[in-house]
Amino acid sequence: MGPLAPLALWHPRNLCHMVEWFLYLVWSHCLALLHRATHKHQGPRERQRTDNKEEGRAGRPSSGARVTGIVTGAASGIGYAMAKQLAGHSRRRYHVVLLVRTEASARDTLRRLKAEAGGGISAEAFAVDLSDPGSVAAFTAAFMAAQATRPPLRLLVNNAGIYASRVSYTAAPFGLEQTFASNLFGHWLLEEELSRLLMGEEGPGRAGGA
Repeated sequence: MGPLAPLALWHPRNLCHMVEWFLYLVWSHCLALLHRATHKHQGPRERQRTDNKEEGRAGRPSSGARVTGIVTGAASGIGYAMAKQLAGHSRRRYHVVLLVRTEASARDTLRRLKAEAGGGISAEAFAVDLSDPGSVAAFTAAFMAAQATRPPLRLLVNNAGIYASRVSYTAAPFGLEQTFASNLFGHWLLEEELSRLLMGEEGPGRAGGA
């Protein structure tokens, strides 16, 4: 890459992506403020009902139900610890989907998780490169096509990230700077693709709570 390569980050297409993400953050912040204001003026019973409803949306399984949770960057660190915690849930109510960067890592992480979390866990692993929209799209298409074989998706932990120890520019497969593509845009795209399932719109033919 030449000395002007970082300027590619300011390409109009990339700027549009950044503006979209900024607006998404502003919208999320406004929703949080609205929730806080609403919650403040509720009575104890109404507040408890709201909390229970939001816990269900946040991925906490209701009594007797099983749900699916996806964890990105699950090969090590916080991601692996989160996946292990979900897989070892005392009531075994989570089907855990591990997203890692390579096929070899997917096999190794799944094998390690089953060995450390104990028998009876429900988990699977996929290789997904979050800096590549094609990789994200391939995973979400396969995941949604097989949604009837899993409990409903209710949890997405956007944990994966890369860090450059020095200032540099490395292009991702579709032109964005790789750190931005992996840490931000890839997760946004993943959540957009899975939003229908996360909101409980599984559609016909899904096997409930299997």
